[in-house]
Amino acid sequence: MAERLIDQELVRQDLLNGQYSQPTEKDAGDFLQQFRRDRFGGSETQLRVDLERYGLTEEQLQRYFLWQLTVLRYIDQRFRNGVVVTDEEVAAYYRQHRAELQTAYPQNNGLEALAPKIRESMTGERIDQAFEEWLAETRRGVQIEYREQAFSGGPTR
Repeated sequence: MAERLIDQELVRQDLLNGQYSQPTEKDAGDFLQQFRRDRFGGSETQLRVDLERYGLTEEQLQRYFLWQLTVLRYIDQRFRNGVVVTDEEVAAYYRQHRAELQTAYPQNNGLEALAPKIRESMTGERIDQAFEEWLAETRRGVQIEYREQAFSGGPTR
């Protein structure tokens, strides 16, 4: 858990130092509505029941969604420009995964039809990889001090 908090702080610091567009409260509210539709069939009551079970309010959930959208947008803006997927790589992927792709997409399963999906999938994987590499490099460049007492609720020194 401490590792995830550190990662979030490193992202937060980079966000503050950069010129990244951030989602709005409306974006988070729209995502909450989509979540309600997808997860609960639009039921306000069922959402509230689940929120109560976890000791959360709708406002807390919306703030969580806002942070998640912020991180996703940041990662995309920060790392997408450095990712290139060539036509040759898309074709090679298609050849390697042809049987799976034909099963998943029984209609329009030729290279031309699937190239945009393949390219976006490969781009997403490379963005994730670039982000993980950046995170690892950034972690190496900062001093992180763990204090066990802080995690156990005891006094810190």
